[in-house]
Amino acid sequence: MASKLVLLSLIAFALSEDTDSGYGGHTHDPNQRLPVTPLPDRVMKYRYGVPEDNTPSQFHLAFAGAGVTVAWQTDSDTKTHVCKYGTTTSLSESVSGNSATYGFTYTHIVTLPNLSSSTKYYYSCGDSTAGFSPINTFVTHPPAGSRSPFAVAVIGDMGIKHSQGTTSSLETRMSSYDFALHIGDLGYADDAYLYLGNYEQTYAEFMIQIQNISSTRAYMGLPGNHECTCNEATPAVCPTGQRNFTAYRTRWAFPNAASGGTANMWYSFDYGMAHFIQVDTETDFAGAPEGPGTHLNGGPFGDQLAWIQSDLQKAVNNRKNVPWIIMSGHRPVWYSAGQDSNVNQFLLPLINQYKVDLYLSGHEHNYERYYPIDSTGHKAQSDYNNPTSPIYFVHGASGNVEGHQAHKGSPDYLAYYTDTNFGWALFSFMNVTTLKWEFFDGDSNKLLDTAYIYKPYS
Repeated sequence: MASKLVLLSLIAFALSEDTDSGYGGHTHDPNQRLPVTPLPDRVMKYRYGVPEDNTPSQFHLAFAGAGVTVAWQTDSDTKTHVCKYGTTTSLSESVSGNSATYGFTYTHIVTLPNLSSSTKYYYSCGDSTAGFSPINTFVTHPPAGSRSPFAVAVIGDMGIKHSQGTTSSLETRMSSYDFALHIGDLGYADDAYLYLGNYEQTYAEFMIQIQNISSTRAYMGLPGNHECTCNEATPAVCPTGQRNFTAYRTRWAFPNAASGGTANMWYSFDYGMAHFIQVDTETDFAGAPEGPGTHLNGGPFGDQLAWIQSDLQKAVNNRKNVPWIIMSGHRPVWYSAGQDSNVNQFLLPLINQYKVDLYLSGHEHNYERYYPIDSTGHKAQSDYNNPTSPIYFVHGASGNVEGHQAHKGSPDYLAYYTDTNFGWALFSFMNVTTLKWEFFDGDSNKLLDTAYIYKPYS
């Protein structure tokens, strides 16, 4: 009875709330009411959104040092957690892993070790009793320092609402990118009360939505404010297992151990000619918006500042081999309305000191491309020809139930923006000196924005 009362109170909240003063720090149109709609039957018919016979589902891949990690969900635990794999459909190799739960579904994580670089593999995972998945494929990453061209699909602030076009466009153009990079606010499962479903069902629907991509490409993510608890409007209703980024930390396997990071909250990896460093703009720095202490979190996770400094120093020392340094965090350092002062004070000195090439972020629900920005927050130059200052992008426009955030401000560094299109970005390393950035509208699949960045690396 108590759980029904909680659900009814949350539905009433969603129906009656006029303004959004707590949606990740965003302020929405006071006349805009967020719609309440049901989730599809394919997840609502199960208590946690996954088949109760433990059929493996929701597959997603991630880089893991010299290997690849495969993760999937089941309703309850299985006796074994096995992946069969190989360079042919005979799947000549086999490796076991582990499972974990935060009190609801079970996540199974298996790392396929010591794989050959730039090689196509076949795999099938599961359990002999519950069954194995159909055979799927992936291609491993190139060795660090490789000059082979590659491309990354960049996704920000997605969820299951307003994102079907983005997902369709990503699937249509899947041959154009090698892996996906989701810069926080993944499934918006904490908005489950807007779907008349529970947190697990909403998370399951997001994972099903992206599975055609995430089961064949590494899907690398990082924490945003919507990964914090099970209910961003009233976090006090969340059980212990759904607080403090626990679902995110349990469900997703990223190479934090290989890079010395912490609990998937921050980590890094090399891919050919680029070093990618994923930082946490939610916790563990002075003035961090999500804690420790807020939203019933209970952190901290560790000394993030020391780790970032160490990781960037290693990247700088290795720049002759891996020249490009790309940092991603959910919240922007700069955006059209100015800055998030705490994030700015935390990251800006590091970005400038270690000469990070690009900083990618989301959180603001629009798409904004900037010219290089100097340390004082002004345009350093009006092109991307050998920029001497970092380049920043804000892309929080892949979907989400909260809709677009109105563009505000016109700083001198703003080169292009849209606050009416949902979509995704394609970030192509054409060669060691040239990066191409494109933004596609998800609904029409049309190219909306293009920029080329030239750096004299060799």
